[in-house]
This record gives sequence, structure tokens and C-alpha cells, in this order.
Amino acid sequence: MDVYQRRRLVALSVIAAIFVIIVLLIRSCGDDEEAPLTVATGVSGATGAAGPLSQEDYVDQADAICLQVNTTISNIDEADANEAASQTGDALASELNQLQSLPAPSDGEDELDKFLAALEDQVAAYEDRETAVNRGDDTAVAEIDTTIDESAEKAERTAGRFGFDACGDTSKTGGGSSGGGGESASETTTDSGSATAPEPAPVPTTPTTTTPVPTTPVPTTPTEPAPSEGGGATPAPAPPATDGDSGSGGVSP
Repeated sequence: MDVYQRRRLVALSVIAAIFVIIVLLIRSCGDDEEAPLTVATGVSGATGAAGPLSQEDYVDQADAICLQVNTTISNIDEADANEAASQTGDALASELNQLQSLPAPSDGEDELDKFLAALEDQVAAYEDRETAVNRGDDTAVAEIDTTIDESAEKAERTAGRFGFDACGDTSKTGGGSSGGGGESASETTTDSGSATAPEPAPVPTTPTTTTPVPTTPVPTTPTEPAPSEGGGATPAPAPPATDGDSGSGGVSP
């Protein structure tokens, strides 16, 4: 074996050793890698370690998110229509991201996907509107406003079919809708805002019966004429005058 063959064998041995070392390094690095994380895909949200939510639990968590966003939208100053639309679009985009971050429900995914798709259309339309405003294209702005209204109506319909109360209906804010059996604040307060005391209930009065008291008449004793001073009997009255003797002193015929 000449010198050239020996050098060739040595070079091949070195290359083989380097290859083996590289393979071992790759395998050792692969063992240290962490398990891949599950990320949200599509419009149905992510399936986390806790597993899917029930439809009722998903509705409760989603409605809480939507109530906060609806309250934010209701507080937007509408003096500048374009600025108000921009802020509304940002609020809806935040709502969409939060809803997609929830674990997907076990039931009703088809209706939920339709609602989230309509919400995505709203967010995209608001972004297009802002672009049209920056370009000064009033015609495009008017057309996009129509698209926004249509997307909002679709979102409200699909949200109702899934079972949402606040999501899809931006009029639901704060504590949500009031029940039918409660009294409104306007019925229990005056115009100045102070509460009015209820009128006292009338107290029934029992009529008193007056019993008449019988009166006994007191008998009266007749008084006799006093006796004369002489002590004798009372003289008899004089007899009446006859026709021939007139007491008037007149002349007889």
C-alpha cells in the first residue's frame, strides 16, 4: 500500500468520524426540545389544556367580554364621525381577538363560526373605511358604511342563534338588559333624582254609634192662688151682666 492510499483511508476515517459526531449532536439536541404549543387556528378559538368548553360556559365568558367592549363603544364621543368609527373598529377587533382566544365550545361550532366570521367582516370593513377616509374618498366611505351595517345585522342574527345575549348587540352594556319584572329607576325617583317616599296606606275608621239617653219628664205641681189678707174665703166671681143692665152705661132703646 503506497502513501497516497494511506492518506485517502485516513481522510475517509476522519470524515466518517465527523459525520457520526454530527448525528449524535443532532439527536441530543432533539431530546432537549420542548413539546410544541397549541395555537389558535381558524375562527373557532383554541383548544387549551383544559379541553373544550360547554356551549353555556362559552356563552357566559364571551358575553362578559362583549359587555365590556359594548360599554367602551357606548362611551365613544361621536362628535367626530370618522374618529368614532375608528375607535369602534379598534374595540371590535379587541373583542374578536379575545373571543378567538377562548377554548372552542363542544357544541354549536357552526353558528359560532358564522358569528365570528361576521365580526371579522365588521373589523375589516372598519379598516377599509379608515383607509378611504385617509384618501378622502367619500363615495367609498358611504359604501363601506353600508357594508358595516350589513355585517352588524348578520353578526346579531348569528349571535342570537348561538345563544349570545350581549355579543352581536352593542346596545347591551354594563349589567346587561333589565328584566321585565323590575321597576325602572324613573318610576321610583323624581325628576331631580331623589327618591320619593311611598304614600301611607289609609287607616280604616270604625264609625261610633251614639245611643240616645231616655229623658224622664219632671211632673209639675200646679200652684194655687194665694189666700186673701183677711183670712176669709175667696169671694165668688160676680155674675155676668144681663141685657137690661149694660155695663157700658149706654142708653136702652
